[in-house]
Amino acid sequence: MRWRPTTLVAATILALGLVPVAYADQATFGPDGPGDLAPGQTVTWTAALYVGSAGAPNVVYENAESFAVDETVTATLSPRVWPSGFGTVELVGPTSVVAQTTADWDPTATLVFTPAVEFRFTAPSGVQLDCDASPGDRFLGAAGVDIQFTGDKGTRAHTDATISPDGLGTGATFPVSVRCPEAPTPTQTPAPTLDDRIERVALDAAAWVAGEALGDGPWGPSDWCGSGGFEAGGNPPVVYWYRCAIEFHLPTLPPGADVRSATLAMRSENSVDDTSHIDLGGYAGDGTGTLEDLTAGERILRPKVINEVTNEFDVTAFVARLVGGGREWAGFNVSSRGTRDARRWGSPDGANPPRLTITYALPTPSSEPRPTEPAPTAPEGDGGGGSGGRGGTGSVGLPETATMARPDAPPPGPGVPALFGVLAIVGLAVHMVAARSRRTD
Repeated sequence: MRWRPTTLVAATILALGLVPVAYADQATFGPDGPGDLAPGQTVTWTAALYVGSAGAPNVVYENAESFAVDETVTATLSPRVWPSGFGTVELVGPTSVVAQTTADWDPTATLVFTPAVEFRFTAPSGVQLDCDASPGDRFLGAAGVDIQFTGDKGTRAHTDATISPDGLGTGATFPVSVRCPEAPTPTQTPAPTLDDRIERVALDAAAWVAGEALGDGPWGPSDWCGSGGFEAGGNPPVVYWYRCAIEFHLPTLPPGADVRSATLAMRSENSVDDTSHIDLGGYAGDGTGTLEDLTAGERILRPKVINEVTNEFDVTAFVARLVGGGREWAGFNVSSRGTRDARRWGSPDGANPPRLTITYALPTPSSEPRPTEPAPTAPEGDGGGGSGGRGGTGSVGLPETATMARPDAPPPGPGVPALFGVLAIVGLAVHMVAARSRRTD
């Protein structure tokens, strides 16, 4: 049931006292209520009950025109909400309050009851208000009590819904408004870094089933993929319901792959309404389309759809959960609660088949350490053994900056530095011989 702001118009008419009735008294707790509440929120507050001649009348006197002079009046309270099901209200304290008329009682005066009444009200839940389909909407209702008045001098009265044309004046009520939360800001997929490798795969439906049901009857096969209901006339009207389920074979992603986005695209081909909402359900498929798939799984989205265009639905979280769990098939079913918005979808075997597009990032390649080459061993010599000795068979230690020659490279020759060393030694020897000859002479 939907509660709309039109109730304010009726409440305003009642508050102005524009409804002509035979009795002029109103039982009320005043115009103040708890203010805007969140779905499911519970609040308590206290207000005094009073009866007066001002405002929209809602008190019916059963055996008199008003309360008697110097009369003790007891008001017995029964909590209620309007419309039915708009949350719950209960009385925290006593369920009856008392007032006393004076010796010079004027029927047009205001009668105040004590003690004050303490209420506890719990707003309807977001599911009851269908907040998924109505983000930011404000729903209006009323809460309070029905009252039976009993005077010790015999006066009897009660609050009565028939005085007011739509029941808004029933009992002593106060306004209640519940506002659905605004739609969350869509989360932005983080931009890929230079190290990310992004891949995208587009999948066509590999299995599907369409169903039709008459009223509350069982589901049977249908020849077209649809959702919603269609009234076929009759009294009461006969409603045919339609649903459709489709399945996609998920790709095998590399280990560590991160699903960045998943988009289900479906084309709405015709409908009575240009725009309406659908229930999009998700389930782990098995690659076979059966009638049980029409009601499998759970609702993952309640999106608004537009007729004659391809509608795209963000199913990233659902697909990522399936991929992370090792599932091979992603299943989706579409339905609608409306009885006049039967909608045909592009069938998998038609010109506009549904498509699931998955974007994922591959893990960044890790740098692997290079294998270390074995240290060379010294050739066997004639001398005694010993670890690291010149003639031993132990391994030869190399400094960290040394470079090892390739095994197939030729052994290094004497080279130019070695030749200069030999010449320097020969020259030094000649010089020493010449010097000795001079000393001898």
